[in-house]
Amino acid sequence: MAAAAFKVPTFEILSTAQMQELLNGTDSASTKKSIKFGFAKFEAFLGLKQIELGEITTDRLRLDDVLCTFYSSLRREDGSWYSKKTMQVIRYGVQRHFLDLHNFDIRDKATFSQSVRMFKAVLVKLKKEGKGSTKHKPAISSSDMEIIQNSSVLDCDTPAGLQNKVFVDFMTYFCNRGRENLRELKPDDFRLETDEDGLRYITKRDQLTKNNREDDDEVSNNGVMYEIPGSSKCPVESFMQFVSKLNKDCPFLWQKPKAKKPEDGDNWYCNAPVGKNTMGNKMKQISQKAGCSKLYTNHCLRATCITTLDRAGFESRDIQSVSGHHSEQSLRNYCNTSHERKKQMSSHLGSHLYEKRNITLPSATQSVPDPGPGPGPSRPNRAYSMHTTRQPLEIVVPDRDSDNVDVHVNSHQQLSFSLSQEKVHQDLSTTSNTFQIHDCVVNIYNN
Repeated sequence: MAAAAFKVPTFEILSTAQMQELLNGTDSASTKKSIKFGFAKFEAFLGLKQIELGEITTDRLRLDDVLCTFYSSLRREDGSWYSKKTMQVIRYGVQRHFLDLHNFDIRDKATFSQSVRMFKAVLVKLKKEGKGSTKHKPAISSSDMEIIQNSSVLDCDTPAGLQNKVFVDFMTYFCNRGRENLRELKPDDFRLETDEDGLRYITKRDQLTKNNREDDDEVSNNGVMYEIPGSSKCPVESFMQFVSKLNKDCPFLWQKPKAKKPEDGDNWYCNAPVGKNTMGNKMKQISQKAGCSKLYTNHCLRATCITTLDRAGFESRDIQSVSGHHSEQSLRNYCNTSHERKKQMSSHLGSHLYEKRNITLPSATQSVPDPGPGPGPSRPNRAYSMHTTRQPLEIVVPDRDSDNVDVHVNSHQQLSFSLSQEKVHQDLSTTSNTFQIHDCVVNIYNN
């Protein structure tokens, strides 16, 4: 009986340098930049103090002492303190150097107890100096988003406007991070699909990102962009129109737009990609040209995506499937209390402190039945249902020559009021009284 053939496995033995190159590929470009920046600061400090790196690498006790002095001495060129975020980036660069090349961690409290304590003390100092908080990019406010959407900057009848419209849609629906992978995007990175209800939607091929460095479906950016049938703002229609107008000789998605669309209707874009810096500053240019209240960055669109979904009540795990975040804690950086909400809170506190006649009504969206006439003289009344937000609700009472006003608030914090038919459109006097009411029944008459 012939011996069974034995299949020899094939291997490619990599050199040490090749294996290191493979390991380096696990870090994003921004991470590599942070490591280089942080360790360069440490090398500059060692040069100033005339300390050899090799000497302290083998002497952990001395390295601990050197790190103490290093952390406490770090300053900007103008002599001011670095921010908390920058300090963390610098320490991370030093940490990764020793971890990658010498296999020990400078954050180990047992070995580097003094420098760990010193770093924490520096962060406390920064907090006292007002540099302890991290400034996260804000979400675009509803009013500014309306300004952007209604401006000519997003005019789909022009090459630049159509590109801007698709850019805003893409960054928001797919929760893209700043300028990450923008320059490398190609039309075939996207697919047009149709669901069981016949609705079209766009999906994007998974890419290496800052958070998604390996095959982990749970943290991949799996956002989808659905069509809005019948809407002139439909993101799918805009995207399909945009792709159809691209220059076929250029493989990239973001191509330089022509000054005006050609008369033949084809090739709205040049055979040249938009520059990396231009793409990185695109949202800043859009918000400036649209006339927004502030300049927004590309990352603000990512913050807008996360904040909007969070306030709509979507679960953190669902938002993570779009944003690519690994933890809920990371999402909380985007889902802080909005400025508008803080404004309402300040108004509430001001009413409590300085306007004793005003008591805030925590309002809700409710349809309230007619409470019926009060104990005063009977008059023909008209009931109104009120749509309110969570803002404090004010009731303005007309002058004495106004008609009868009935106000009713029940224990469930529902509110309704009645005005006579002929007084509905009456302008209220500037000297009218203002009341904020809750948890009671009130009938007001101006006789």
